[in-house]
Amino acid sequence: MNIVFCTDKEYIKFLPTLLNSISQKNNMSDIEFHLLHNIEDRELLNTYEEYVSKKYTTKLSTYFINEKISFKNCLSHVTEATMLRLFIPDIIKTSGKILYLDLDIVVNADLNKIFNLKIGSRGISGKSSLNKNVLYNMSFKTLNTEYKTLNAGVLLMDLEILRKNNFTEKFLNIVKEHPYIDQVIINLYLEGEYEEIPAEYNIFNDQDDHLLKTHDDFILHYVGSGKPWNGNVSNKIIWGELETYI
Repeated sequence: MNIVFCTDKEYIKFLPTLLNSISQKNNMSDIEFHLLHNIEDRELLNTYEEYVSKKYTTKLSTYFINEKISFKNCLSHVTEATMLRLFIPDIIKTSGKILYLDLDIVVNADLNKIFNLKIGSRGISGKSSLNKNVLYNMSFKTLNTEYKTLNAGVLLMDLEILRKNNFTEKFLNIVKEHPYIDQVIINLYLEGEYEEIPAEYNIFNDQDDHLLKTHDDFILHYVGSGKPWNGNVSNKIIWGELETYI
């Protein structure tokens, strides 16, 4: 299984907590991790690569992306690194499915179940945002679309399909006309055509976290600006039990 993350030098410190959560129900030697980043500090990256290889006996491959994409950011908790996930099909050379995860996530699930989920012809599966007008409400008034939109924090992607569909080329063209954050760009590419992943594999904290009570396997996503490391949020104890910064 190939799992991908994106980060900058500030957010990378949260990676061990996410990896620690993944290790609970998964054989880490069956997983290869990929990190897209804009970090120029090679020594810092070496620290995390060595940490992963020693603690989890698997590999963390890192990919420096120097290209900057201009975008309108109306969300204070979002950084430039969020745009890096749009380069995944071109940067990650493996074939088949990959799982993208934001770093503000706790995994308590057998990920084999997720990798066995269906992916549609557009090459991306995800969970729909609970707010049907999410693009409009994110201040993108010109993008009041009719179709459903997904949350980009947990994405099952088929790299072969995305390359065949020229995903990266299309997003670069879209962002020229609509310079918005990656979640908007991905939804403009999909136009509502994606397979839905089960709701428990991207539980939105403070929105549908009642699902934690009914599912033994879940992925908890601390969506929005409320994060367990900088404020009082519900389910903070789940994050705290896993905390393993280096």
